[in-house]
Amino acid sequence: MKNNMKKNYQVQLQMGEHYLTKNRLGQIDHTSKLKSSAFTITEVGYWLGEMAHEDDISNFVKNNTKLKFVNKETFSIQDKILFRFPKLDLPRQKVDLLKEKYNVKVIRDYNKADVHVVSDKLFENLIKTDWYRTPCPFENFVAILQDLKKKDLLSEECITMLKKEIEDNDLSNSMIHVNIPYYNSRNNNASQTQLIEQGEKIVQRHMANNNGRGSEQSSSMTIKSEDVDAFLKLESTNIEIMYDTDVIDIIDEELAIIDNTEYDTILKMTESSDIENRSLVLEMLANCNISKSFDIVSGIFFWQYNWLKETSNWNTINVKALRKKMTKYSGGPQTSAIWTYNHYINLLVADNKLTKFAVDRTREKLYNNVLGSLVGSHADVFHVPLESLVIKNSLTEKIINHD
Repeated sequence: MKNNMKKNYQVQLQMGEHYLTKNRLGQIDHTSKLKSSAFTITEVGYWLGEMAHEDDISNFVKNNTKLKFVNKETFSIQDKILFRFPKLDLPRQKVDLLKEKYNVKVIRDYNKADVHVVSDKLFENLIKTDWYRTPCPFENFVAILQDLKKKDLLSEECITMLKKEIEDNDLSNSMIHVNIPYYNSRNNNASQTQLIEQGEKIVQRHMANNNGRGSEQSSSMTIKSEDVDAFLKLESTNIEIMYDTDVIDIIDEELAIIDNTEYDTILKMTESSDIENRSLVLEMLANCNISKSFDIVSGIFFWQYNWLKETSNWNTINVKALRKKMTKYSGGPQTSAIWTYNHYINLLVADNKLTKFAVDRTREKLYNNVLGSLVGSHADVFHVPLESLVIKNSLTEKIINHD
């Protein structure tokens, strides 16, 4: 369901001595209350919803906004006019292939395009991600104020100010996060410490009682105030939107497929002391049909990542497009840890790209690097043949035919 884009506010509740009323002797005591200055209400932007940690921003944007993305199953790029938004990983030479093959045109007029091409980077720039500040509906904020009032912690001028703020900013249809800064109790007197503890308990109770999954499993996604107009303009147009990665997938269909028989040769090239050999491998991966060569590309990229980084073309636009597509498979793995092998297989399963070739090469690598000295050919006592090292039946069912 698309989000209605409620405004998102950050409320800072200060409970230091300067924000509390004092008795006639100028001291904080059990009668002290919060002044109006204790509350600072700041508009953050428009709240889109919560994104699960395992999700990515492209899926989040598609599911939580009114942006009109193309249907990849029925979309044809033939004769289309494209407008390229900033921050794309879309090499010019690949766009030239589109122009030649599909009569595609690229223009600079936003309004005359058939398709707007965007990227994750664009949305990462427009959307603020807060991992630990999940806002609550306005009703929760009201409950906080009501409890503070019941505890007689709000001064009259504070209550008047809050009512005006709520009315003037129409907070009733918004999301709000209330934060109390940390206070060291050793610096406070007993009355102030008690007041702070009461306030913290009230805020924590009502901030935790929200409709989301909580900050441990998700992050709050908000369009930054300064970017709201740009986002709304993008959302209001009838022109369809397409990710740069989807455009590259179309281009890749016309590119060469790397055969499994080339894997060992490419592997040796990545481990060459000659930087040009490694750079050639990277260029080859960047200019192949990645989808249909995925077990080769992912295997080289995952296991040889540290070698591939040490190349002359690592930061070219063409290779950056490859790096973006293979982000999950990057990082330089620890080959002596079983977790690494599990992780690689699980990534392929999640992407529906697990092949028999990928399984067999991973088994061999695991056997040689981890199990060899324990039960392999170098073991002292026990021996388990490679043929006995297999993946679980539930994963075997995930193996696809490699076209």
